[in-house]
Amino acid sequence: MSAIDDIAAYLASLDTGGKNIGQIIFDELTPVVRCRDCKFCMSYWGADYCDYFKHVTNDPDGFCSWGERRDA
Repeated sequence: MSAIDDIAAYLASLDTGGKNIGQIIFDELTPVVRCRDCKFCMSYWGADYCDYFKHVTNDPDGFCSWGERRDA
């Protein structure tokens, strides 16, 4: 038996409540919020500032685990 067969057998043994294992994994993922889209990111004098951590951010494409999308 190969490693792939072992993994397949393990996944088949899980009680998924009728859901596809891929959907369960997708449901558990947390969406990434980039600094530029975060409610804590403010622009002051041409610089992006993180109001949560109180520091200037150099990368508007960056993110952290505290990011929250601002309301549209």
